Amino acid sequence: MQPKWTRSWALWSTCVLALSAGGCPLVADLMAPGLPLVLGFDPASIVAPQGVVIVAFNNTTRYAAEFYAFEAADARDLTKGARNFSAEVPAGKQQNEVLECPVAIIAPGSLGADFQRVTTAVLVGGTADAAVTAAVPYTGPMLQSGNAYNCGDVIEIRLSSTGTVESPTFSVSVRVIRGQ
Repeated sequence: MQPKWTRSWALWSTCVLALSAGGCPLVADLMAPGLPLVLGFDPASIVAPQGVVIVAFNNTTRYAAEFYAFEAADARDLTKGARNFSAEVPAGKQQNEVLECPVAIIAPGSLGADFQRVTTAVLVGGTADAAVTAAVPYTGPMLQSGNAYNCGDVIEIRLSSTGTVESPTFSVSVRVIRGQ
């Protein structure tokens, strides 16, 4: 003896097959690509997250610095929608870059002409501080949207120094401050 639901399922499947074989437009409509539109689902209304991500370049040292970072629209292909950006930040100050969402990847450093990642995230020194010149790398991972940050977050890229005034050692760190 078969369970009752098995007979119901078999009967229902047979009816669907019979109707589709007979040219019933209802069954064909259920499989039509335009069905979501008919039901009120507009594929154009399914959009990526909106808003901004703020990249805050924070220079906690006593030297002027130029920060470098990049964004990319596709995490798998850095040639799509990629853009380098930079900010000159005086000693002890902060500068911001506002990025419109969606953005898939954000990372300190830059992308070269061949779209390979360049890890130099900060150049310390310049005309006012010619005595101190250093290229500071960031060797951490690229930040991926949905994993490391979300739209509405602040990504702080911080330059710090340790050591003496005559011989400072610089480092770059990244911190994500969650948005509201």
